[in-house]
Amino acid sequence: MSTVRQDWLLLTANQDDFAPVADSRALFEAAPSRRKAHKTFDSGHALPRESLDEVRRWLQVDPGASGPKAP
Repeated sequence: MSTVRQDWLLLTANQDDFAPVADSRALFEAAPSRRKAHKTFDSGHALPRESLDEVRRWLQVDPGASGPKAP
């Protein structure tokens, strides 16, 4: 993870039997990316549909601008 420098969105679940919360947090903190976000959902391994909204928001943000990109 120490070499991950690109923009990075990590979506995890707090009831995931395959990826414990502490492991996900450590993974996220280990990446030196300047623009990164970690969104956690109250679900098991399969993320809820609302996680797609987070992906859409993430993709619409222009890191060089002060707000979302125009559609």
